[in-house]
Amino acid sequence: MPSQWIPVSLSPKNYQFVSLEQPDGKGPDISFVESSCCNSEWDASRKDGKAMVYFPTMSADGQLCIRAFDVSAEKPTTSIVMTVSLGNDSSSMLSCYGSKLSAQGIMWMCMFSANKVIGVDLATKKMSHEFSGIPCPNDLCLDSKDSNSIYVAAGLGITACSDGHCPGDKLVAALPFVGRVYLIDIAKRKSGVFLESSDFRALAGICASQGSLFISQLFETRAVTLAAAAAGGKSTKTAAVWEGNEVGDGASYFLADNISTWDDEVRRKDKKKSFLKKSLTENPEQWRAGQVEKQAAALSSRE
Repeated sequence: MPSQWIPVSLSPKNYQFVSLEQPDGKGPDISFVESSCCNSEWDASRKDGKAMVYFPTMSADGQLCIRAFDVSAEKPTTSIVMTVSLGNDSSSMLSCYGSKLSAQGIMWMCMFSANKVIGVDLATKKMSHEFSGIPCPNDLCLDSKDSNSIYVAAGLGITACSDGHCPGDKLVAALPFVGRVYLIDIAKRKSGVFLESSDFRALAGICASQGSLFISQLFETRAVTLAAAAAGGKSTKTAAVWEGNEVGDGASYFLADNISTWDDEVRRKDKKKSFLKKSLTENPEQWRAGQVEKQAAALSSRE
């Protein structure tokens, strides 16, 4: 498999650590945090002009808190945006994993042990959606071309959990894991299995980009087009696009968990613009023949 690793240079100039606790020391202690999310369209719709990152945190006493900080601040500090109540679910069931934020300010979260996906409205600070019956959801992604669709990496195939929960002893007994991708239709307020594959094990992350789904299952990431997934049923085949040991010596592994894109459309347009500018300078004859424009269009649409 050709290497899919892209080196990223990290220095104190382009990253910093932010304490997840409030600066005044108030608020419940954090016992678990897995993911964070942001949305530039949601930022632009607010009057404060801040670039916010939100993250769900769990506390030992069972509280689910949405915390946030402004990444544009010179020294970002964390604040509690809201506390989410999940009704009768006990504190032991509150394990919030993947999260994503929509342009409308709905923060979607995977409640792994409660077998549900919830949405909270950051504007009203109230729960807006709840989809039960999705076994052990680990991560989710929004469909950029269909605002009503959410794909969820879940489905550990635990049929013994008739009470809707997945205690540890039954998880162990259910090995090997069999993952499934679920599709949530927000407008119709329903969910169901969207994709099954013999390639799947324990699904950890999911991302939709340019007509394809990218799905991580810990030590590898696989891909499938949405068209093939919709038509394939239980026999859908996926392609491996990354393996966790490909830069190691066989004994070293890297872990793929929650995955996401970052300004995907902007990056692709900038890539096309740069290509056109370079080609206009170096290949004027091809430019006049119209060949460069065709190459650039193919480049900008390529995965």
